[in-house]
Amino acid sequence: MSTSSILSVHEIDIQSDQTVICRVDFNVPMEGGKIRDDYRIRAALPTLKAILETGAKLVLCSHLGRPKGQRLNQFSLLPIATRLAEILERDIVFAHDDISSETAHLVHELPPNGILMLENLRFFPGEKKGDANLARARADLGHVFVDDAFGAMHREHASITGVPRHIETNATGLLVEKELAALGCLLTSVDKPYGAIIGGSKVSDKIGVIEALAKRVDHLFIGGA
Repeated sequence: MSTSSILSVHEIDIQSDQTVICRVDFNVPMEGGKIRDDYRIRAALPTLKAILETGAKLVLCSHLGRPKGQRLNQFSLLPIATRLAEILERDIVFAHDDISSETAHLVHELPPNGILMLENLRFFPGEKKGDANLARARADLGHVFVDDAFGAMHREHASITGVPRHIETNATGLLVEKELAALGCLLTSVDKPYGAIIGGSKVSDKIGVIEALAKRVDHLFIGGA
């Protein structure tokens, strides 16, 4: 994969009077409404801080779990918003609706450097269906789109491929940039012996990766859920 044509958040001009929509991957492990591991939240911090340094407003959106288009309390992003507010030591506005006049008003009322987090994208059936109207409505919330959700970038979902179709300025976050750089090295020249570890619960998503890696690596380790 070539990264030469992909702009990083550091390579675009974000104005202080703009609103940046940032697609993050806050799909963290939860148990009893508590976050078991906040690594994915912390991994996004360099991108979030880079955006906030411009003075722009920041709208965060993510999925969590598989609520299958239903509003289920155990998959609410509210605990993630609370944890991020603790880490950043600042207030975060939480929008309980995905797209509504109230949500648009909350974004409008954000101060410079203000942060708003949308509710779980997958509470809304149109997300996984790549609904064009939903994508356009979300795009209307901002002026710039930054994708830092590396683990979800391959999906034809409204928040991944739909929103950037309606926003002129698009970029990848620093976490995605880091992942692409690491993959680029692994696909060209690596030290031997070369081993790879594959985890996760959805085997169907990984068959192609396993087949491709098997031709390159000396050792392949499969684990996870």
